[in-house]
Amino acid sequence: MASIPRTFPATPRNYGSDEPGTSACNNGLFFCLNKHHVPQYIPASKVNDGICDPECCDGSDEYLGSVKCPNKCKELGDETRQLEEKLLKIRKTALKIKKTYVDHAKSAASSRKSQIDNLASESVSLESQLESATHQLSIAESQTPPPIHDRLAKCADRVNSLKSRAKYLRDKFTQYESALEIVRILNGVPPSAPLRDEPTMVGVFEKVQLFVDTYGIADPYMGEPIESEDDEFYLDNESDKLSVADDGNLEACESSDSKLTECLSRTAQVSLNSFKSGVSNIVGWPGYKKILPFLKSGGGETGSGSDEGSAGDLVSVERARAKVSAIESRKREVDDKLKDLRTRDGMDFGPNGVWEMLYQKCFNYVIGEYKYEVCMLDKAAQKSVDNDYGPSLGTFSKWGDRDNTLEGPEKYKTMVYEFGEQCWNGPQRSLQVSLECGTENQIFSVSEPSKCVYNMKMKSPAVCDGDIEEPQKVQDEL
Repeated sequence: MASIPRTFPATPRNYGSDEPGTSACNNGLFFCLNKHHVPQYIPASKVNDGICDPECCDGSDEYLGSVKCPNKCKELGDETRQLEEKLLKIRKTALKIKKTYVDHAKSAASSRKSQIDNLASESVSLESQLESATHQLSIAESQTPPPIHDRLAKCADRVNSLKSRAKYLRDKFTQYESALEIVRILNGVPPSAPLRDEPTMVGVFEKVQLFVDTYGIADPYMGEPIESEDDEFYLDNESDKLSVADDGNLEACESSDSKLTECLSRTAQVSLNSFKSGVSNIVGWPGYKKILPFLKSGGGETGSGSDEGSAGDLVSVERARAKVSAIESRKREVDDKLKDLRTRDGMDFGPNGVWEMLYQKCFNYVIGEYKYEVCMLDKAAQKSVDNDYGPSLGTFSKWGDRDNTLEGPEKYKTMVYEFGEQCWNGPQRSLQVSLECGTENQIFSVSEPSKCVYNMKMKSPAVCDGDIEEPQKVQDEL
């Protein structure tokens, strides 16, 4: 409560009148002493008018006695002093809280500059480190073949086709072998060593057996063999292609004079030669050597031996990538902090930065089905109590009122939030927050004077005026 001067004339005076205590001059003022309460001036026209004016609680305005006015100043004075003491106590508590806000602002401002300088320097250093690490990663990737698991994925169809083709040829070979034996019997050729033991076939079968043992081709085959659209698909060099083409000349079967045994023998031999070429190319495919560890482990870590070099290269690439990722992550963190500090450094947090401690802190007020939320110097919203969702009432835009009528320290007792969600057939929603002194940050009123234009009243220690020292008590006597 604003203090009232405690020095008054010792006796009532009627300013502008030659007749003290009368209303002879309507433009004059009559002084009510109001002992034990607050002295007041009333217009001289109200003196001795037969009405007990409340401004003169001592009844001195009706001194002629036409009406008897009781002296209520003691009673009113006691009530006023109690109220004033209560308000002073509130202000004292609020000012202590406000002091913590100011102290926080001073400390924050003191450390912010050094933090900005340090983070800016670190950001520049990280930018340089990132450039170097990215360059090293590029070098490592250019010197390292694609990871084995990537290559395995790319040639998965090739692997399955080769496995099926090898199984198919292996089964066919058994049929060809039986056919040759029949041909021999028909020609009266004595049984010789098994076809698998012939010198020309030993090497082929050694490769086949190694392939079967290594890659598990001997598993039960399900489904039909995979046929290639190109019969030469599985041949990896020109000599193999030519040998198959030459052996494919089945003249013994083209003449009607040819013997059946000659045709069967020639057919079996062609098939056998094709089988030899097909199997040699399948089991000799160099890709199996690279994917062998994955076939054995189901896609696990690479093995030792010839794969050590590739694994080491992959580790180098992964380390380079991890380094780039770590630097990028740290730089984002540093830049985000730097942006926030620079934003805060340029904000108007009110006198002595008193509002910085409350920046972005949110407070709510419920009316019926709505919850009004305001976040200090940030944003405001009208939400549903049921789902905590609702339209924006705007973001903080300025100190002062909507009409810009407040100036100086007084403008820091009003906040305006603008450019909220568009109102149906109306303006964008906005909110004006009027602040009063209080011991807590608390909303106590929300209204909508016009469509989608909201007013809010709120108490806060941040707007309490005065020094922190204990105020003087009101004097009982004037």
